[in-house]
Amino acid sequence: MRDSFHLMKSIGIICTLLIFLMGCASYQQTGIEVASKGAYCDPRNEPVYDSTFVPKKNIDSILHSPLSSKYPQHLLLIANASGVLHLLQEMYEIEKQMRLNTGLTNLYLQKKLQVSARLSLVATEVASMESEFSCERDRCQQVINYLSEKENLKIRSSTAASIVMGALTTIGTGATSDEQRIKNIAIVGGTITAVLGLRTLFIKNRIEFSHARNVLADIWFKRMASTTYPASIWYVLTEKSFTDEQKYPINYYIRQRWQSQLESYSSSKELKLEKLFFGEGGRYGIQELRIRENMLSLIQVGVSLTNHDLKLLMVEMAK
Repeated sequence: MRDSFHLMKSIGIICTLLIFLMGCASYQQTGIEVASKGAYCDPRNEPVYDSTFVPKKNIDSILHSPLSSKYPQHLLLIANASGVLHLLQEMYEIEKQMRLNTGLTNLYLQKKLQVSARLSLVATEVASMESEFSCERDRCQQVINYLSEKENLKIRSSTAASIVMGALTTIGTGATSDEQRIKNIAIVGGTITAVLGLRTLFIKNRIEFSHARNVLADIWFKRMASTTYPASIWYVLTEKSFTDEQKYPINYYIRQRWQSQLESYSSSKELKLEKLFFGEGGRYGIQELRIRENMLSLIQVGVSLTNHDLKLLMVEMAK
């Protein structure tokens, strides 16, 4: 009995050393600190916006004015988002007067250039936000890859140790003819092998992942105004006229999708995830990072919808 105990003790030490050595093997960590804790996706300098080009809150009267005969509703909405609706109104009035006074042509062209310049700036804002979303998604993916590699390494080490343990158990039972000793070796070896196998089920790595500038927060907390999004983009996200049914705005549907993802968890888990996703960061695992990446994708799609109507209006100004 004592001999079998010493044999299995030696086997256990060998397996422990094997796990330790494989667990200490190097895995790619380059840039992981920057990806998980850095803020390189944040805009370097917050732009200062001209209050002249802030979207109007209620434009129902304009949408049903004679201006709508020249520009369809979706272009008037994107013009308001861009802050140039008042310029389109001025252009419309000047154009009517140009029939009697051709000297107004230069003024009309000047207004047209102002609109085009402003639309180009809004297009830059949209592209900047899309780049930030892409960067944040890439940041999530980098950390997912890092954690996956780390978990796979531990799983491989446990699997290898389990195989070695099984082999050593077989050798140990074959090296003796004592029936009791064979039983003891088989029991101890089988137990260790089972423990090593179960260990792979509980390998879940987490990492500190920060996002002080959280592009998800303003939508989740239903804020009336945003300091994260430019006024033009925030208007598109919060104005219900930009959706097909015109019943709820884009940000409402985005939030509903997020909420449906969180509701699949228990109440306590849901509260923890809400604090994690919409706060300044915390301990993330692979699953949480994938959920955050999906949330970022949904906003990116919503913001990208701005591009189509924006380009149509730019084409109209180029005529």
